[in-house]
Amino acid sequence: MDAKIKKITQKISDLFIHYTLPLFVALYFIATGAILFHLNYLSEKQVRLTAMENAKIYSETLTEFRSLYTTEVVVAARKFGMSVSHDYKSKEGAIPLPATLSMQLGNRIGGTEYGTQSRLYSNYPFPWREKIGGLSDDFARAAWEFLQVNPAGVFTQFEDVEGKYSLRYATADIMRQGCVDCHNNHLKTPKADWHIGDVRGVLEVIIPVTGSVARVDDMLFQTFLMLSSFLFISLVIIVLVVKKLQQRTIEAKAYGEATAITNQFLEKEVVARKKAETKLRIMSHVDSLTGLYNRRHFDESMQLEWKRAVRFRQPIALLMVDIDDFKRYNDHYGHQAGDKCLSAIAQQIKTTISRETDVVARYGGEEFVVILPATCTITAIEIAQKIRGNIEALAIVHEYASSGNYVTVSVGVASVIPDSDVRCDELLSSADQALYQAKHSGRNRVMTKDNANDKV
Repeated sequence: MDAKIKKITQKISDLFIHYTLPLFVALYFIATGAILFHLNYLSEKQVRLTAMENAKIYSETLTEFRSLYTTEVVVAARKFGMSVSHDYKSKEGAIPLPATLSMQLGNRIGGTEYGTQSRLYSNYPFPWREKIGGLSDDFARAAWEFLQVNPAGVFTQFEDVEGKYSLRYATADIMRQGCVDCHNNHLKTPKADWHIGDVRGVLEVIIPVTGSVARVDDMLFQTFLMLSSFLFISLVIIVLVVKKLQQRTIEAKAYGEATAITNQFLEKEVVARKKAETKLRIMSHVDSLTGLYNRRHFDESMQLEWKRAVRFRQPIALLMVDIDDFKRYNDHYGHQAGDKCLSAIAQQIKTTISRETDVVARYGGEEFVVILPATCTITAIEIAQKIRGNIEALAIVHEYASSGNYVTVSVGVASVIPDSDVRCDELLSSADQALYQAKHSGRNRVMTKDNANDKV
């Protein structure tokens, strides 16, 4: 009995020793295959997640740029009579539509190196965009149907696009307030009953992931070859696998962090540039001493308000305000006191003018000008008298004033209901002549041209 047990034990021991290597090899390949499979799964998952995050940022960036371009560029351009068109290259003085420029920007950013594309399409494309702006495939149609029901959602799919395995990332293009009139009133619009908040189209971003997958597969294959080459030193192989896995994890994390930092930098850069542009625009239209608008802003506002008055057949008034005997004040009290006096009077004029549509500007030296849209002569005189009285009430001492002991102003008033035969510089000339009469009639007073009526 003992011999039989011993024989069985010996046979098992022999079998174990004989088949140790094949068993180890089999177990090793199973473990290696499992590791490679898991690495491939993690890598593919990371590639997909990164592609989704990049597509989201890309889509949001294009949407924000399009909104910014519409509000900051298109609106201003149209105020100055510029044309905004899809075929802007063939039109002199035209700029591209927001949709046209945002798609050009998206494809320029993606470029040929990365192959990233952006598309904007709808079930109601304009005639000139029917070939590229319609629902051209199953994904586009499915995205359109999905986003009509879920405008805040995201419709995605991984598939082959032009021979590359890619992520297709679609979001709703919502009709905004500034775009409703254009879409509803355009001569060639395919749909004229748009409302704010409607899903007018689909913004799709296509990000190829073939290159990322290929790089991952290549690294995995090299890892497998390395493991096979060191079949009999399993401990070293395991160490190499662990190190490789750690390296891949660190690289993936570093890539994600670098992408996040880059995106944060770009977002901050956009915000900083926007603030800088706004600041420069304001600075170019504001007088640094008084804080009022400057001559440049006055000239632009005068042209705009004059055209509006002609269009609606409404009166427009102009006040020319000049500080009396200011040279004497400057010579006696010094330039610093003169600057303080200018600032105080400027703020008093600004405070007296209550309507947002009115424009107060420093015209030059100690002279100020006020544009009063939709204002007749009688009302303009009342406002001018209020300005004159409020400034006199400041009681700024002026021992050398010819009209009293305090700083005062003279105001020239002109108002007209303009037509195409009258130029706005005639209104300015009338206000200037009225100011001249006020100066030579004793100062500290309000006068119209010939001190008689409201004609230029």
